[in-house]
Amino acid sequence: MADQSLTLHLVTGPDYKPFTDPDLPMGGMHSQIVRAAFAKVGDKVDITFEPWARGYAETRRLAFDGTFPYVPSAEREKDFLYSDVMFVILSRAFVMADSRLTVATVDELADRTMCSPNGYVLPDKIQALVDRKAVKLERAAGMEECFKMLQMHRLDFVVCSDIQGRATSLRLWGKEDAVRPLGLDLAQPTHRLIVSREHPDAARIIADFNRGLAMLKASGEFDIIVKRQLDAYFGQITN
Repeated sequence: MADQSLTLHLVTGPDYKPFTDPDLPMGGMHSQIVRAAFAKVGDKVDITFEPWARGYAETRRLAFDGTFPYVPSAEREKDFLYSDVMFVILSRAFVMADSRLTVATVDELADRTMCSPNGYVLPDKIQALVDRKAVKLERAAGMEECFKMLQMHRLDFVVCSDIQGRATSLRLWGKEDAVRPLGLDLAQPTHRLIVSREHPDAARIIADFNRGLAMLKASGEFDIIVKRQLDAYFGQITN
């Protein structure tokens, strides 16, 4: 007899546009991808939005069946199983457009101050600088707060995805090029769905998502979702 479909209660966080936010269409690009992937294999999904730290903690203690999107880290992998790659992002270091800062290597960022929102995992090359106190890390509630601090010259640079950097600039100052990325190869982090290792259906949930995600990508629906979400998001900002 075939396995019965699952009914899953998932959680994600706000203010990670265009990926997840309750004010975005379908809850954002990743929320739509997650729903569509599980639907492909017959599973039903509801998604709750909570502050990132709370949602993460509640998923670990099994109040939710899974959470997303998360970048793999050694600490997280102790407690969670990871899905296949949902989305690859390009991580950049952004400065204001009129900044005189130019660097050729990551090490040249030493003795400067940066910002990344609470809960965000830094690229390994940046984390190494923070760990050895070569770079001072400021945390903020969200990406807009980081960029406002950058504009006020309280920081030297902000680390985020290329999409987030351009979108945040557009929201705050009406144009994508109010900031510019430094020419550094930081990382290409991967967004994934995670499920607590203690969850009794952890392997099944991950397997179902991976199977549905593969079907979405093979059919071309994945690319359609990404394009529509990005077009809608950038269009929403400019209107």
